[in-house]
Amino acid sequence: MKRKIIFLIFLSLFFTVFSGNLQNDYKEEFQKLIKGGILISPPDSFLSGQSDPSSAYMKFLSELGKFIKKNKELIIEISGHTDSQGNIKRNKEISLLRAEKVKEYLVSGSGILKTRIFVIGHASSFPIADNTSIKGRIKNRRIEIKSIDPLGKITFIRNNVFTKSPVEIDFRKAKVLQDLFNLYKLNTKKRSTANIGFPDKSSINIGPDSLMILYEKIERELDSPGKENIQLLTGFLRTKLNKLREGFKIDTPACTINSRSKVLLVDISKDNRSAVSVFDGTSEVKAQKKSVDVPSGFGTFVKEGKKPAPPEPLPDPPKIVAPIKPDFYLSGGPEENKKRIFFEWEPKEPLYHIQISADKEFKQILKDEKINGNSISFLLGKGTYTWRVAGINKNGIEGFPALSSFLIKVKKSVLPVELSHSSYDSSELAHSSTKLNSSDTLKIKGKTIPGSTILIKEEPVTVDSNGEFSKTIYLSNGWNLINIIGANSGYKRSNKWISVCYYPEMKRSIFIGMLMNIPDKVSSIDRSAMFNLGKVFKLNNFLMADFSIGISRVLLKEDTGKYKKSIPSLPLTTRLRYQLTPGRKLSPFLAAGLAAHFSFPSLIADNKIDTKMLFTPEVGAGFYFPILGKYGSFEIKYLPFLKALPIFSKLTGNFAIDFRLYLN
Repeated sequence: MKRKIIFLIFLSLFFTVFSGNLQNDYKEEFQKLIKGGILISPPDSFLSGQSDPSSAYMKFLSELGKFIKKNKELIIEISGHTDSQGNIKRNKEISLLRAEKVKEYLVSGSGILKTRIFVIGHASSFPIADNTSIKGRIKNRRIEIKSIDPLGKITFIRNNVFTKSPVEIDFRKAKVLQDLFNLYKLNTKKRSTANIGFPDKSSINIGPDSLMILYEKIERELDSPGKENIQLLTGFLRTKLNKLREGFKIDTPACTINSRSKVLLVDISKDNRSAVSVFDGTSEVKAQKKSVDVPSGFGTFVKEGKKPAPPEPLPDPPKIVAPIKPDFYLSGGPEENKKRIFFEWEPKEPLYHIQISADKEFKQILKDEKINGNSISFLLGKGTYTWRVAGINKNGIEGFPALSSFLIKVKKSVLPVELSHSSYDSSELAHSSTKLNSSDTLKIKGKTIPGSTILIKEEPVTVDSNGEFSKTIYLSNGWNLINIIGANSGYKRSNKWISVCYYPEMKRSIFIGMLMNIPDKVSSIDRSAMFNLGKVFKLNNFLMADFSIGISRVLLKEDTGKYKKSIPSLPLTTRLRYQLTPGRKLSPFLAAGLAAHFSFPSLIADNKIDTKMLFTPEVGAGFYFPILGKYGSFEIKYLPFLKALPIFSKLTGNFAIDFRLYLN
């Protein structure tokens, strides 16, 4: 029993190591796809005349499917091949069927998208061994798998453009930046255009009502060395090639064009007549076993089933009449987001082709029309436009274009934003219950154009269908600068400010203060200072009462008797204040009060220490003002002494300046 268990463990380990090595070998081979290599099926993968792969090859395909699914950037081409036995038609069918069988197995086994795999059958066109021997024929019956890069991308689409890959049954809506591969079809509908970009920065512009097939040039295909790059079945195309190494081949229902021109125009009329315009280089046009060389500045036409016509000079560019001015303006309102622009040129040819593009390279063609007259108008929005118009002669050959450009700007007015109040001050905030929900909030109301965006303090506010909006905000002590921004695509941005100075009322406020006298010639006081701490009580909207205690020191001008020059005291003060305009930024007031000074002068004469109480009435006037998010006050007051020390007979009243800061 133990021997049996040990044998099973050994067998399991062997299988694990063997399968791991097998997968590693596969992965090394799969890396060829990423590096541009080709995976060739091993001999005996296919029997003669059969399309189903062998079981050994299917194991390889199973691992390959996992690799392709994981590497999502890979686009795969599967090509089927046969030996040379049998007829060509049957071999073509078998080779394609072999490729399709492999694709079917990869898709069903790994869940790879069908659009990532292309198939093609080459029959016996590309042998890799001698077909005269059995071993050679076994090698030639094979599958080749390689990764492929897209031939080009769709860089621009206007209106209805569709594509169809060789593995799809129906056309589907094209997308910008969609990759195009071998045998892809592209179809533009009425008033639709598209642009195809290539890796070397070349491009092809496709006009309305066009159907084309894109081919990959197969250089090694011996039986068709001149395979076309593009087959144009209907419509119009114009090339703008960056490089020409081996020429560019276009096939139409009426002819084949071998072009060495960077800028080439091919137009197929409704009766399948192909017109070719060569703007640089040369092009060879073939039809019915006859070829015509078309030099730069010339064109030709070919009717279906006929030989090419002799080359003829291209029509000259027409002279532009309008638009002449380079700039146009929109009003900026939502009712005018486009402007009608009239295009006109001097008539000469029976037909004209006008194109309007959003770029100078004519890769983004917005309008593409052929007209019998010499004028046309279009509705265009804001932007920079380049346009060209070319004459088309009686044979359908399009000539050199006349070029021009213009700019449509938006002359926007400022978005109207009406506020119920443009500014507020502290009295309106603190004492107007109709404008505030409470003493520390403010409700902003306004009206603007419906559909606009309103931001109050950088927060979005809902604008209803009538354009009305409102928002309640909390105010902080001091200055509140409230920014109101209105935005609408048809207008310039509106930027308004509400300036609010808000300070809470001093119902019960603690204050700190400092008083300094103003010396004069009459008074015996040189200078004095008092620091006090107190509290304010609100009696009504206009009348306030306050009480304070402080520390004071009076300095005398000269020595009198045996007293020192300074008199320290502890003043107790009570007073009433009457505000003339309560709540304003600068609120004036009148005040009256009484201070009791407990003074401590030192008397040396007769060995006595004389302590006296001085009573000082005070009257004054000043104003309150905002400071540091609080209230401050400035006051000038008069302070007569009611009782003086006997030896201070000349001590009289004086004026003083009082500063206070209220701490709410």
